[in-house]
Amino acid sequence: GIVSPTGHQPMSTSTAQRVMILADGTRDPIRVAVEQFRPIVEKHLKVVAVSLDFRADLSSHDADFVIVMGGDSI
Repeated sequence: GIVSPTGHQPMSTSTAQRVMILADGTRDPIRVAVEQFRPIVEKHLKVVAVSLDFRADLSSHDADFVIVMGGDSI
């Protein structure tokens, strides 16, 4: 299989951990960053939801963790 630069093999989607991506879509650089970052994440994790406005009801999505983008440091 394909080996990532870190030496780890990507997980299959059936065993991949599930993640939500939350980001401040009102900021253009953040939207662009999500578009660039998501394909990288999807190589290793199953993305179950993406919200660019923090208003979406995500209660129906099961996730193992959340990636939040757009804090003060970006």
